[in-house]
Amino acid sequence: MKARDFIKPSENVVIIFTHGKHFVLYDDNTGLTGEWKLDPNRNVERVILYHREGDKNTNTLYIANHAGVEPADREGRYNLRLTHVQYVGVTSVNWVEFSEGGQNPIRYL
Repeated sequence: MKARDFIKPSENVVIIFTHGKHFVLYDDNTGLTGEWKLDPNRNVERVILYHREGDKNTNTLYIANHAGVEPADREGRYNLRLTHVQYVGVTSVNWVEFSEGGQNPIRYL
């Protein structure tokens, strides 16, 4: 399983690796994940969250609509606003393989 498995052709997506410190999921399926160094003007339609809690071998996956960014408390960092957050499942695939990238916690596809 890879992030590309959840992406439509020509869709602009950002994939985020998070331990959940700044990830909030609300009862109405909206959410927020933050304090990311990213380009706030980049065109993104959807967000895939790869959430690792502690030392688990399984990582929880969510997909959401991108609803904009707002400045975080730390200068030069941003919070991503999310709508229609959906639980996708879990994976034991490591981040590098899942994102088809490097160690950076942000990957654009």
